[in-house]
Amino acid sequence: MYFKAIVSYTIFILIYLTTQVWAHGLGYTITQGNNIPILQITFTGGEAAGFASVKIFHKNNLIQTGKTTAQGKFPLLIPKEIKNIKIEVYAGMGHKLIFFYTPIQKNQAKDISHNYKKNNIIYSSNIKINWLKVILGLSLILNLIFLGKLRCFRQQ
Repeated sequence: MYFKAIVSYTIFILIYLTTQVWAHGLGYTITQGNNIPILQITFTGGEAAGFASVKIFHKNNLIQTGKTTAQGKFPLLIPKEIKNIKIEVYAGMGHKLIFFYTPIQKNQAKDISHNYKKNNIIYSSNIKINWLKVILGLSLILNLIFLGKLRCFRQQ
């Protein structure tokens, strides 16, 4: 009777305790490498999105494609005449990031804030946990557990 409910709770607790990030998304940072901007993709928890697929478009034309390194890095090999690009990143299991980027020319680099220039960061997204999604996700899980427990009690 209670055996199924205890096993269900035990499995839930084991899964709950072993996951590092429960609700996360993707964020990006673009740093200036050796004359090449480097795109770095990370999950909300800070771990790198290694081997994520990257596609770069200019006016709906694919100009570069590839995968990030194990550290989540990808070089942006964009011709200098291209001003605006669209970057799509797919890190698997529904993790997708789409953003637009305008490459900075050397004479515009002085406009970057001092904090960013100090770390060679050109652009960075704000990686925030969407707490509403976390609460709704946990609510769904807890309601499913409650329904399972209710079913066990009705079968008695």
